[in-house]
Amino acid sequence: MTTTVRDATPDDARPLVRIREVMILSTWVEQPSSTWQEPATEELRRQLESGSMIGVLAEVDDEVASGALARVWQQLPGPDDDGSRAWIFSVATEEPMRRRGLARAVVSRMVERIDALGVARIDLTASPEGGPLYESLGFAVAETPLMRRRHRA
Repeated sequence: MTTTVRDATPDDARPLVRIREVMILSTWVEQPSSTWQEPATEELRRQLESGSMIGVLAEVDDEVASGALARVWQQLPGPDDDGSRAWIFSVATEEPMRRRGLARAVVSRMVERIDALGVARIDLTASPEGGPLYESLGFAVAETPLMRRRHRA
């Protein structure tokens, strides 16, 4: 078996959406609709092209087995940093390929890419299963709970 970890290109949008689907199916209680994949693929392709999003893939024998995405942006600088931010998300591995270090390889490469950009802060949301991996890579539980509001039509 040959494993390759590489940076994603816009042509990798479809397999990265598949990896996102793997993550969604493993974490959502209800089965999501199947109508989101095509618009997500097109939007991801555009964002990978623009550089507002970056991706990393792990391939086993030339088949995508694991991946991650990250949004990179600039907000206003504050007293403790320059305001550069990244959010890592949709980290997942196809079920038959789990427990082989692929997620670790993908996230490690993603952190290297983000660090090379000089980003001051990287955030993510960890599942209970993923927490130990992220902690081993230097992430710590943040002191502020996430809050969310959805628009209601």
